Amino acid sequence: IGVILTIVVTIGLIVQYAHLNRIIRKDKEQSMDKSLEYLGYQINSSLRYHGQYTVVAADFIALESWTENEVKDYFDRLIANNPYIKSIYFGDKYNNLIISGDWIPPENYEWTTRHWYIKALEYDGLAYSDVFLDAIDQKPIIAISKPVYNQENELLGVVACDISLEKIIEIVEETKVKDLGYS
Repeated sequence: IGVILTIVVTIGLIVQYAHLNRIIRKDKEQSMDKSLEYLGYQINSSLRYHGQYTVVAADFIALESWTENEVKDYFDRLIANNPYIKSIYFGDKYNNLIISGDWIPPENYEWTTRHWYIKALEYDGLAYSDVFLDAIDQKPIIAISKPVYNQENELLGVVACDISLEKIIEIVEETKVKDLGYS
């Protein structure tokens, strides 16, 4: 009777353990999925927030009542207010470029063939590039770009902001995952 009772209790405990293990695993998977969704939301929210600088710059350029130095100063002021933005630039349809900072592009550098320029025209709105290396310091960045049209709806060019991937990683690292820790 003792052996049978021991076998029945052992089988019961094994079944109960397997069932509870399945429930805990499913709960953890759901919790992780929710955490990943939240993290994705945080990153998207941050990119949308920083994308507003691109929209503001595009609106300024669309006015067409500026000089190149005024645009450059405007870009520099936008960057001074946001440490996440590495640079802001405007490439027009005639392959002229106005860029914040002191970077001078190499000769024969075609803006109109760059990924950020093409993608903005494809989406005809705010577009996010794939990750690429910054021409200045070779660090990974994402460009948020937008086509610029004048009052007659003629394309003037594309404006873009470079966001450092390191800054996006900081957002990820600072995102709290429940009460257990950080991503």
